[in-house]
Parts: sequence; C-alpha cells; structure tokens
Amino acid sequence: MPDPERMVIWKHQFPPMAAGMEVELLRDAKVLHFAEQHGQFCFWEIHHQSETATKRRVFQIIGTGHPADVDPGRHIATCLVHGGDYVFHLFEVD
Repeated sequence: MPDPERMVIWKHQFPPMAAGMEVELLRDAKVLHFAEQHGQFCFWEIHHQSETATKRRVFQIIGTGHPADVDPGRHIATCLVHGGDYVFHLFEVD
C-alpha cells in the first residue's frame, strides 16, 4: 500500500508556442523547476501522493525585455534557452 505521506513529482508541458497555461493542480502542489525540454517549456511540481483536492492555477511565460503585467512576488523560475541566447521567466498569475 502506498505511503500517503510520500511525495511524487509530475511534469506539465506548455502547449507549443503558448505564453501561458491554465492547469488543475493538486492543492498542495509546489512548482520545483521550469525549463525547456525537447523544444517545449515544462514545469515540474511536487505534491503528496495522497492529495485529491485540486486547484485551478494560471501560469504565464515572459521573455526578458517584453512588457509584463505580473506581480514580481509571484515569480517562480527563470529558464535559459539556446545557450542563454533567450531568457524566459515563469510567473503564477490570478
């Protein structure tokens, strides 16, 4: 029987060419990392494997130098693409 206190990590992929995404995550999910993998932006989150309650969360990707109507306190992570030629920042938005 699985240990209800155990944590599990899941990956979520942004749709191709998307600058944002709305997703139902488990309520206790904490985003660990944001990166480009095989040409797609992804983020990884961790949650208790026994969690069942979900919450709608919205994420936005902003490129360096682009206008951003976001709360700096909601910054999650930064991702470098093509050896650092492009830099993108992931924010959680309401």
